[in-house]
Amino acid sequence: MPENRAIVILLSIVAVVAVGVVLLVLRSVLLPFAGAALLAFLFKPLVLWLRKKGVPMAVVLITVILSVAVLLAALGGILYSTTSSLIDSLPQYADRVTNIIYGVTEWTTRISQRWGLNLEDYIDDAAIDMGTVTNILQIGLSSFVGFFGNVLIVLLFLMFMLAGTGNFLAKMSLAFSSDRAEKVAAIARNIDAQIKEYILAKTLVSLITGILTTVICLVIGVDFAFLWGFLAFLLNFIPTFGSIIATIFPALFAFLQFGSILTTLLVLVLIMGTQFTMGNVVEPRLMGARLNLSPLAILFSIILWAWLWGPWGMVMAVPITVSMKIVFENVTSLQPLSVLMSGLPQPPPSEDSSTMSEASE
Repeated sequence: MPENRAIVILLSIVAVVAVGVVLLVLRSVLLPFAGAALLAFLFKPLVLWLRKKGVPMAVVLITVILSVAVLLAALGGILYSTTSSLIDSLPQYADRVTNIIYGVTEWTTRISQRWGLNLEDYIDDAAIDMGTVTNILQIGLSSFVGFFGNVLIVLLFLMFMLAGTGNFLAKMSLAFSSDRAEKVAAIARNIDAQIKEYILAKTLVSLITGILTTVICLVIGVDFAFLWGFLAFLLNFIPTFGSIIATIFPALFAFLQFGSILTTLLVLVLIMGTQFTMGNVVEPRLMGARLNLSPLAILFSIILWAWLWGPWGMVMAVPITVSMKIVFENVTSLQPLSVLMSGLPQPPPSEDSSTMSEASE
């Protein structure tokens, strides 16, 4: 009835708002949890492989947790030292930027005087307030570095997530009758496999992009090469916007460092070529049509998760949205949401992958 539909819509809106408030209030806990979930999808194949080889679960967990801890500690140390060097070098770059601005304004002033215009009033504002720039960078970079301060929480969540790997089917057989358990397990395996495929492929593409960006900057001699590579790795999880930012910053610093347009164009072309090749050639071959999100869905997800969880929310926005879309694809009652989130229309999943609604009846 119309009244019932109105009530359902209103309750859905209230539920969405409530979930948003919970995500915002509990961000200090949920952000490490989300990071641990992404790491769990990355390391789950290794855990299953070691278990098949007969390695005890305790040894597997210790090996994986220690590996992740060393990796995160190394990344955090490199990021902290590099960003500290960047902040210390900002005054030097500020002088170069100010000189460039003064040179441009003087040139435009001479040109404008020929046309009877006076731009001298604007020259006094050409200097850059590096105190403001430094504060902005420190706030932004501290948000990234702060995540590595939660390594213990991330490792704790990751340990519990990996400890239950491989026990899902046994739990299904005990929780449901044999036919329903088989349907639910088939759906769960399908969702898990698709999300794992996306996370592994996206991480591999991002890692290669970051490595190539670092190599390009090291060969040309651009300062803070590891920082630009790390940013390229992270920002590759943000479609389009991330690639643009990851290309502009190294090129801008190359121009400030060398003062050469040719060197700047070389950095710009090489990094842009890397981004284009990885994003338009390699990534589609690895993931197929998995990342079939509409630009509006991508933009909305980035804005939403950036508001909820800050810079790390922007990085995790698309993986979380793609994971939600994969779940919607495998649940009959939610498939319309998956279609609305898609960039191009796709046929619904085959009937062989049973739906959650059928399994829960």
